Amino acid sequence: VLGLVSASACMFLLAAAPWGWLAALALTASVIGHALWQPAATTIISRAAAPDRQGEFLGASGAAGSFARVVAPVIGGVLFTPVGPWAPIAFAALFMLPAAWLGWRAAEALRRSEARPPSSRPTHPAAEFWPASPVRAFCPVGRGRRQRAPPPAP
Repeated sequence: VLGLVSASACMFLLAAAPWGWLAALALTASVIGHALWQPAATTIISRAAAPDRQGEFLGASGAAGSFARVVAPVIGGVLFTPVGPWAPIAFAALFMLPAAWLGWRAAEALRRSEARPPSSRPTHPAAEFWPASPVRAFCPVGRGRRQRAPPPAP
């Protein structure tokens, strides 16, 4: 989460940088923040999903990232001409902050879930953070799937 917050702060600095050397420094620091965030986000998603649904969650995460990489340049192009060359960068930095907040919430829910005894944990930690699976909310895949039977009593 700190990686995404620092990347956002550096993007704001990049948008306001009056000198080329400061812009280069801010861009470099932003890339380092992204490099710290991406593996952490993948780990949070992987650990929050039930073992048999990790593919769904990681696939949804990859699809969301791909969607953002398609839509962001369009939004940036729309902002560039009427507002200014700094606007797409500031817009991107602004939208990183809610993502950092959601990442922090997900990590906290995961920590709380893993601190409980196994018998009192929810089916998967994401149930605490996000009651309905984002995959099930947007994709009909897997809705009719049979649930696994509970293990036999000892």
